[in-house]
Amino acid sequence: MLVLLVLSAAFVMATALVGLVSTDSSSEWWTLLPAVAAAIAASWVMMSTVESSSLAALGLRIRVPAALDFVRGIGVGTIVVSLAVVALAAAGWVRWLPDTGSVWMLTRDGLVFACLFGVAAFWEELVFRGYPIQVLAEGLGSRPAVLLTAATFAALHGANPGIGWIGFTNTALAGILLGIMYLRTYSLALVTGTHLGWNWTMSFAADLPVSGLDWDTPAWDASIAGPVILTGGSYGPEGGLLLSAITILGIVWALRARWLTPDPEVVALGPLPERRVRQVTAPAA
Repeated sequence: MLVLLVLSAAFVMATALVGLVSTDSSSEWWTLLPAVAAAIAASWVMMSTVESSSLAALGLRIRVPAALDFVRGIGVGTIVVSLAVVALAAAGWVRWLPDTGSVWMLTRDGLVFACLFGVAAFWEELVFRGYPIQVLAEGLGSRPAVLLTAATFAALHGANPGIGWIGFTNTALAGILLGIMYLRTYSLALVTGTHLGWNWTMSFAADLPVSGLDWDTPAWDASIAGPVILTGGSYGPEGGLLLSAITILGIVWALRARWLTPDPEVVALGPLPERRVRQVTAPAA
């Protein structure tokens, strides 16, 4: 029951606050900060009062290893999206045309996009891949935890313009990828970086819609053509089967990558899934 209440609260909070994110690239990213503060406060209450643990056990730590994880995560998200964009360009289904815009505008908007998507990514990862996925993994096991949080993550995007069954499925697949990466590392920095790299590359670098939301990049405009079932059409690549295939490959990689290992110091703090591991492996009395 507690697990259902936590997930329900996370979903309601996410749904209520997602309207803070505007499709205008000049949006004031700091308006998301109250949502981040609420998510941190809720996580602290659950970890300290219910679990007798700390936020650091969720992987919420400010240290050099976390910074390195963040950079690695940006690389992962960038690579996944870049593979899709390169494939679309090679097939002739996306083209870029010059647009008005100065170097100053390009630099300014690039930083604004990074701040907005970075704060939004951290909030979503804390809400879905923080306490909820840990407590689910403790009670039900890792696979159900990943699937349930991925489904809820996809449901959050269910009202986005132009979403169809492929877009919904791809969002769930992205949630599975992020869930696996998190439970293998207990690093919120890693999955936040991956989320940021994914969205920033799709929106700013490629000037393509992200989950149906269109962002305007100065200096160039993207035009999508070709079969919608593969390209995603107005929803962006996340609505096409091409990104489905690439994300599935990313999931396979995440399951096998040897460098995805938890920080021993975080494990020592007692992440909730580790309790299940200890219970399963404890010798019989």
